[in-house]
Amino acid sequence: MNRCRGIFFALASVLLVSGAQLSMRWSMTRLPRPDQWLALPGVDSVALVVVLAAIFAYALSMLCWLAALRDLPLGRAYSLLSISYALVYLLAASCRCSTNPSVSPNHWVWRWSCSGSSPSTLVRPVRPN
Repeated sequence: MNRCRGIFFALASVLLVSGAQLSMRWSMTRLPRPDQWLALPGVDSVALVVVLAAIFAYALSMLCWLAALRDLPLGRAYSLLSISYALVYLLAASCRCSTNPSVSPNHWVWRWSCSGSSPSTLVRPVRPN
């Protein structure tokens, strides 16, 4: 077992799945419903290509994940996957801030929830009148 190769494939899987999620989000906001993709002449072809590239990235991520499991124990490899949650959140927030100047980085704030099993919830800040 080659630990460095396993970590490389696990991190490659994280980057691919994170990029695929962000690409899918970007492209799906620019496309109509999937059953109308071939019927409409005005469908954004770039967004359609990005959807297909994101699906390919998901498939490639799965292959990287299988390669990582060949060289890493499941507990170690699975814990590396949690990086993608933080990465997608940070990249989505930074992209949103860079494309919309009225959205500040602290547009969303974390607060402790008093109910439920989740330790935190994402809420919008209250703006004073």
